[in-house]
Amino acid sequence: MSGPAGWAPYVTPDALGPFLAGRRWSGARGGAVRVLDVPTLAPLRGDPPTALATVRVAVGDGTPYELLVPLVRAADGGVEDAALDAGFRGWLYDAVRGGATLGGVLDAAPLDGAALPPSAGSRVSSAEQSNTSLVYPDAGVMLKLFRRVETGENPDVEVGRFLARRGFPHTPRLLGTLTLRRPGGDAVVGMAQQLVPGAEDAWAHAVRAAAAFLAGDAGGDYADEAGRLGAVTRALHDALAGDAADPDFAPEPATAADVARWAAAAERALGDAVRAAEGSAEPGAAVLHARQADVRGLIARTAASLGDDAGAAMRHHGDYHLGQVIRGSDGGLYVIDFEGEPAKPLAERRRKHAPLRDVAGMLRSFGYAAAFAERAADGSPQAAERVAAWEQGARRAFLDAYFAGGAAAYLPSTRAGEEALLALFELEKVVYEVTYELRNRPDWVGIPLAGLDRLARGSTIAG
Repeated sequence: MSGPAGWAPYVTPDALGPFLAGRRWSGARGGAVRVLDVPTLAPLRGDPPTALATVRVAVGDGTPYELLVPLVRAADGGVEDAALDAGFRGWLYDAVRGGATLGGVLDAAPLDGAALPPSAGSRVSSAEQSNTSLVYPDAGVMLKLFRRVETGENPDVEVGRFLARRGFPHTPRLLGTLTLRRPGGDAVVGMAQQLVPGAEDAWAHAVRAAAAFLAGDAGGDYADEAGRLGAVTRALHDALAGDAADPDFAPEPATAADVARWAAAAERALGDAVRAAEGSAEPGAAVLHARQADVRGLIARTAASLGDDAGAAMRHHGDYHLGQVIRGSDGGLYVIDFEGEPAKPLAERRRKHAPLRDVAGMLRSFGYAAAFAERAADGSPQAAERVAAWEQGARRAFLDAYFAGGAAAYLPSTRAGEEALLALFELEKVVYEVTYELRNRPDWVGIPLAGLDRLARGSTIAG
């Protein structure tokens, strides 16, 4: 734990453990953090003293991972997350804008000649947990720090570059990068991108619309919004499938082995849910135990019905839901956060998969938006019926717009195949949600269980 002069006392396990435990982006969720090593510790500037550290940690008995931790000396003699320091934020932005190597280890550079305007102020976004976004409102730029450090391409940057080349208009423009240089291989640890004016996430808009629908307000009509989102999602998949010459993005025909692998992933997710339900006092846990054989059979039958007609495996979003779409002040929709699920290994997040997995994620997000609105209402049977109608309308409008794009080589060749593959991914997603809710919010487990019941009853993907 030794390091550059003056920093050694601040990077000991006793100092860093409590510091990281209190940060949302550390992955600790308030629990203890074991500090294993500090692979990188480089002074960046002297006034105030600021350094860049990467810290290898583990939470509980979990797999170790590495975190990006810029540090600044505080007036009280301790250290603080440098991202919270306005001076550091401005200094870092200027480095990206002009291009510089900081501390001999961090390359900051604009992308492909992008001209970033000067900035006179900044703030830290409160919207994220696994990363930290620094917002420069007057410059119209956001600088995202990736807190998990992994050698190799960062999918958010990689996909952003690709979509820019394809001319896809529904994602903020990529403007610059931060790259950590080290002997074992470089790691992209930050990206600058266009700030969408007046942005709010599509989740907040959907929940408001569902609540208005419950109240009988005309503002609850969500079909147009869901349809536009379906069209944007289809355009995203068309763009991601659009370059057969790029080996990192070229679609690959999905085989029966791929379908078997996807079905096995759903089986594993179901097993996790069953184990999470063991010993739970929640009524839903007993329902899951009683129906697990039916769900396993449904997974097997759904996969068998596909055979090798499953379209293609290709790059996709990987963690798609309403919170990954932002609405501009003009109502424009923009897809963000192509990093995938940060807790998963980089190779897995870059792995090609069926794009309908994204569609399944968005359908489940509609279900959650409806449930949030219902919980804020009176909980009457009438409210439950109305919110179910809102969700079904959102699903139908989204899917109609998505499939209006017509046949595509990355989709199954028949509507029945599309429904079967989408049902398989919804099953995987919904049992994952059961596990999450039982472990974190047991009183919410009824939401995914209702979705599981609908799928188990054989409802169509639109209903």
